[in-house]
Amino acid sequence: MIDLSKLSSNSQAGQDLFVAGMLQGKKNGSFLEIGSNHLQNSNNSYLLEKELNWTGYSIDQFEVHTDKNYKKIVDAFWKNFYNNIKDSNWPDMPESITDLPAEIKKECINNHGYYVYLPKQMSWKIDRPLTTFIQADATKLDYSFLPKEMDYLQVDIDPPIANLLLLEKLLAQTRFATITFEHDLWQNTDEVRYVRKQSRIVCKKHGYQIVANDVTIEPGKGVGIDDNPVYFEDWYVHPHCVDLSIIERFKNITSELKPKYATDILFK
Repeated sequence: MIDLSKLSSNSQAGQDLFVAGMLQGKKNGSFLEIGSNHLQNSNNSYLLEKELNWTGYSIDQFEVHTDKNYKKIVDAFWKNFYNNIKDSNWPDMPESITDLPAEIKKECINNHGYYVYLPKQMSWKIDRPLTTFIQADATKLDYSFLPKEMDYLQVDIDPPIANLLLLEKLLAQTRFATITFEHDLWQNTDEVRYVRKQSRIVCKKHGYQIVANDVTIEPGKGVGIDDNPVYFEDWYVHPHCVDLSIIERFKNITSELKPKYATDILFK
């Protein structure tokens, strides 16, 4: 059994360790990362490439540091993001992201790379040579270039309904050994509840087994404030690709909603 404590996670919630654990440290694997954002910070494929020699495709609408429209895109994202949040714990969205409350601004800088360019300038071609970065709208991309089987799929873009549409499209053509799917239940809207329910139906239809439901971002590591739990993802495997004993070892399914962090799933 692989010792996950020896791997250095770059994920926001341990997604890279989940993949490594399910596939027992497989070398030379493959991935499709929908919504890559920064190539290293809070990135789910960085560890897989750097420590396990994986290759794959990372897709995002902008490339941090190099895209001249980066700030405009991010400003628009946050404005839309706040307008869709109905939780009274969230402040009203200011006219510009530069006017964000200090606690929110700090989280943006530390966890997501939103708001400012990160100090260290990096390049996909230089710092991630095994990854093909595709700057595109993931919902409009032709995925016919994908092989019939891959080791990992990440689906993490906005709005949540776009994640569901992509999931249906991708699972119809490619089988993935592992999946981390973001439903963003913490937003507490009809949309995210629908996406959460339907994504589980879609995955089950294609033979996937859920290993951990409603995975939670640890306080201080996500977009929430006041240390509220951020329920945001489901983690899946395909039983034809992952040994049953591994699935049973890591399975963490609960009918009730409660905080469920990577440490609870991977290091119990």
